Amino acid sequence: MRELSKKAVLGAILLCVSLGLYVASLTMVVAQVNRTVSLFGVGQTESTPYSLLKTIRDLYTDGQFGLAAIITAFTLIFPIGKYLALAYVYFGNSPRWRGRLLLWVKNLGQWSMGDVFVVAMMVVIIRINSSVAEISVEPLPGLWVFAASVLLSMICSSLLGFDRNRGAG
Repeated sequence: MRELSKKAVLGAILLCVSLGLYVASLTMVVAQVNRTVSLFGVGQTESTPYSLLKTIRDLYTDGQFGLAAIITAFTLIFPIGKYLALAYVYFGNSPRWRGRLLLWVKNLGQWSMGDVFVVAMMVVIIRINSSVAEISVEPLPGLWVFAASVLLSMICSSLLGFDRNRGAG
């Protein structure tokens, strides 16, 4: 195994932390929607928690295939692909593939905040079942954990970019 620079070791540690946060965020509640329906002064409040995986499943179940595909791409496919590529760049043996994957991660990095944007949109775009309902959306820790995982993966990519002149580690 090749010797890693201090930046590469730090990046590898941050990559592991980021991956742990990402996996945790998938099942954590990212938002809670509170719907209060009032009729003639009598109100009833219904609270619905939303996690990333539950939201994707619900969208597919409701036939919202386009939106479900976008959220699946930005919250599952892109991040998992990025984690796999970064892991190979850090720990792989082929300098040729490390360079190609690093370029792919750099290009994908331009879309890195897209997944956070999609999650934020998911919090905002919640269907209203009634015109007499008052709706409030409360962001919960799962949203912040997901955002932290994305930011840490961006830092990992950045550390690799700075270390590339030394052979990506």
